[in-house]
Amino acid sequence: MLERSTAFPGCTIDTDYLIPGQVLDGIPSIDEPVWDWAEFGTPEYLEPWTRVIGLILNWQPYAIPHNVLWFHEIVNIGAGALATAVTYCPLTGSSLAFSRTATGGGAFGVSGLLFQNNLVMFDREDPESRWSQMASGAICGPDAGRTLEQVPVIEMRWDEWLRLHPDTRVLAADQGFPSLRGAFATLSPYHGENYPYGAYEEVPAYFAAGAMPPIDPRRHPKERVIGVPPAGDDPGIAFPFGALSGGEAGLRAVDFTYDGRPAVLLWSDDAEGGMAYRPVTRSGTAVELAPGESGFVDAGTGSEWTVGGRAVSGPMSGQHLVPIERAYVAFWGAWAAFHPDTGLWGG
Repeated sequence: MLERSTAFPGCTIDTDYLIPGQVLDGIPSIDEPVWDWAEFGTPEYLEPWTRVIGLILNWQPYAIPHNVLWFHEIVNIGAGALATAVTYCPLTGSSLAFSRTATGGGAFGVSGLLFQNNLVMFDREDPESRWSQMASGAICGPDAGRTLEQVPVIEMRWDEWLRLHPDTRVLAADQGFPSLRGAFATLSPYHGENYPYGAYEEVPAYFAAGAMPPIDPRRHPKERVIGVPPAGDDPGIAFPFGALSGGEAGLRAVDFTYDGRPAVLLWSDDAEGGMAYRPVTRSGTAVELAPGESGFVDAGTGSEWTVGGRAVSGPMSGQHLVPIERAYVAFWGAWAAFHPDTGLWGG
């Protein structure tokens, strides 16, 4: 077991909420990922409903399934300016990706510590500091107070990500961890039946209840939300999955203001996911989106857009919305613990 949190110097957080949960690298990150091209076949551990973290680097789509991250929590991909850490914490349900350029491109590993039940990472090139996933920065050590630049991701079902991005790359079934293969003799270790946390996502309790502030009671502690964190004087806002579901044609476009500027959240029941955007294309053209029969329709041009922020028909076909990079998905209880002044959208 790792030393207690008070052994770490220069922490900027309440160390009562910083606890050891594993040994250093006890949960092994994937530092040399093996990919399959989905157009040539889907890895057998994936089901249509498997949740994946989707992102696009240098115009190439990637899918990182939760099933893999249950056992690894961090996948380090890319190099140079594209060096990225894709992270998922099963205890807080939080999916975020970070540029690794701020730390010299070094791979992140799992430290074994938890802060408010959330993943704490370490930089393999400079391992003295501890980095909190949901705080998006260093919380202890020489780098305490430094922030990480987020890379925009969208979390959704595998079948919908594949429909939107048939050219996607997806993590292969064998990532080179023989001990995992030996532990699951009949199925891929990443098969959904091997979820290692039992009923954790259904029960209200968190792994270490004493390592969190009191749970905000406004939603179920494990309900997933899409949130945008505080920015300036804006306290941020969370959009619960349960409140977003059931809109017209299974779609919602929620206009809101974030950090003093217009924003829109696009949601799809089919995808069981969505993303927050600025209602403007990368070329600077404003859009006004509302649910249509099969996608989101721009009032000005009639162009149809996907939940992934891409126009697929009409005069704006091929253009992309500007994502709010800091938006991410997490369990409500964890979101409110990290952002206690958050707003909450209720439908």
